[in-house]
Amino acid sequence: MLTVANRTVSSTRAARHFLTQRGPKRYAWGGAGLLALFGVALLILVVGIVPEYVDVSGIAPPVPPTPDQIKQSAHLAQFARLAIFFSCSAALFFWFMSVGVGVTGQRAGILWTSRNTYSLSRLQLTLWTWIVLSALMTTVICRMYYLLLPRGTGGFAGAMNVVIPAELLQVMGISIASATLTPLILSAKSQPSPSITAQPDAVSTAQLDAAADRIGAPIQALGSVMVRDANFPPLFIDLFQGDEIGKAGLVDIGKVQQAIVSLVLIVGYLCILINLFATGDAQATPKVAGTTELPPLSSAVVYLLGISHAGYLALKATPAPTTTTTNAGALSGMPVAATPPSTVLPRPAPPNIRPVQ
Repeated sequence: MLTVANRTVSSTRAARHFLTQRGPKRYAWGGAGLLALFGVALLILVVGIVPEYVDVSGIAPPVPPTPDQIKQSAHLAQFARLAIFFSCSAALFFWFMSVGVGVTGQRAGILWTSRNTYSLSRLQLTLWTWIVLSALMTTVICRMYYLLLPRGTGGFAGAMNVVIPAELLQVMGISIASATLTPLILSAKSQPSPSITAQPDAVSTAQLDAAADRIGAPIQALGSVMVRDANFPPLFIDLFQGDEIGKAGLVDIGKVQQAIVSLVLIVGYLCILINLFATGDAQATPKVAGTTELPPLSSAVVYLLGISHAGYLALKATPAPTTTTTNAGALSGMPVAATPPSTVLPRPAPPNIRPVQ
């Protein structure tokens, strides 16, 4: 029977308590997420309190400020831009969390998969979406109130004249493609294959128990894919370990390299955005007059991210060095149910040993 150390049980309970919301709280989070979106809309009006940029007596924006007014209010404008950016980022982050709680009952539910694990491809897609939308929302709000250079453009009429670089759209496309292909690969591996030779039940039991010992929780086998027991919450180490029985509890180098590359690029672009809104100089010489362009990424960065995701998907598609138990139904092409949890699989009976006379 699977033995889990007390330390693992304690950490599992703590994670479950922190990540899981049940009962009325679960639905309250969903409503709170809607309030966060309304808060962003309200933020647009709150910024209008700044008298240097907005006439609070009306909706229409005032005439762009003079150079003397810009110099006097430079620090206030810098604070306003950074406050808008961090407020939009916090609102979107809270929205993602509230969606996860409202649907799954877990704060990180947006990363939760049907195998009761967390998905790295979902995480990197969520992070890129979060950063790009936060930058876009902040730029639109700042353009409404002439908080970005050049000062001669902006206002409510041209607030949406924002250019998203092609490289940034390519990065989003790569992330979406990776998040789409990952479950397709795992779905193909979860199907029973008629070409697999049947093995004794004891072999499958040993493989499942070994994988369960490595991850510290009972598991099931769906084809060659690992499924964690529903009584044990997903853990963030799922982002770096394998998804198959033969790789469960082991470091997945494909996930590690993708996580490092994505983290470096995301943090780097986040620093560029913070510098953008700290200085207010979005584009000194815009390609299109009267527009604001988000910071672009170099083509080399896009190639690096594309190679990283391609390697991640290639390693995920590679079969794990393990065998899977099948039965006559699988060999005849009939569908086979998932292997029962490792804790309830039958054990081979020990041999009868006669005492020495």
